[in-house]
Amino acid sequence: MKKFTKIKENLDSINYDLLFSEIVKLKSWLYKANGLGMMKIIDDIFSENRYKSPLTKIQIDKFNNGIDLLKKTSMPLPYINSQLSYKLPHTIYNAKLVLDDNGNWHHVNKLNTNHSDIACLLVELIKRGCEKNIEKGIIVYNSIINDAKNGLLSIKPYLKKLIEYYFIENGNGLEDFKKFTKYSTIMSKVGEIAEEKVLNYLETKGYSIEYCGGNGDFIDMIYGTDLIIYKEGEGYKTVQIKNKIKDWSSLEHYKVDWVVETKPIVIYNLSDKSIVNI
Repeated sequence: MKKFTKIKENLDSINYDLLFSEIVKLKSWLYKANGLGMMKIIDDIFSENRYKSPLTKIQIDKFNNGIDLLKKTSMPLPYINSQLSYKLPHTIYNAKLVLDDNGNWHHVNKLNTNHSDIACLLVELIKRGCEKNIEKGIIVYNSIINDAKNGLLSIKPYLKKLIEYYFIENGNGLEDFKKFTKYSTIMSKVGEIAEEKVLNYLETKGYSIEYCGGNGDFIDMIYGTDLIIYKEGEGYKTVQIKNKIKDWSSLEHYKVDWVVETKPIVIYNLSDKSIVNI
């Protein structure tokens, strides 16, 4: 009875909300290769367990149409081809995503790079670990509370096996991972609203929307292009949409024509950051 009481007291002492707040502060460090490396861990687990499915014909056709349109824009052809070879070395026909029962993209595809959802997964992992072995669980919990980065690094060599053990061997596999999509779903909704706002604005200015990405869109993921638009006399233009540009250096890898802020709508030439009046 005393041992049971002690275990219960230890479990009751754990503050999982505090644990989440400490982990989530680490942001992109959680998934980057020079950090905790969760992107590779999740990607490997999803691939090895065959959670991903080939794209549908509709998705492949949309991508190929997007490539054809990109070649009509100012985006350099060598860049288009090099990115294609680097990001899709096995071609779009062999690309895979986690799809829902209707063959549509699922938000769990963003788990590998959404630091908030990754933090939720890690908290749940530690929770299940504490319930399995309270002594070891408390040690890990305390190490992360005291120093989140070093505490997580102490279990980094075992993370993949731990995740497989608790979420696959003794869990529900993909269905468990699908639970960690709260924050990516919120951000996707914010992005959809922003995209719709910009799309409508551009149409009122006489531009036709030739391509619109959306969740899981490879044109967006590979080329940072949310929209491809067209106007007689101006030709085709590529557009990246941001609610607010906080750091121009984060956009240096893009090769789009315009970056559009949405609050309020301001259009910039990415090349020189000058404002575009349309």
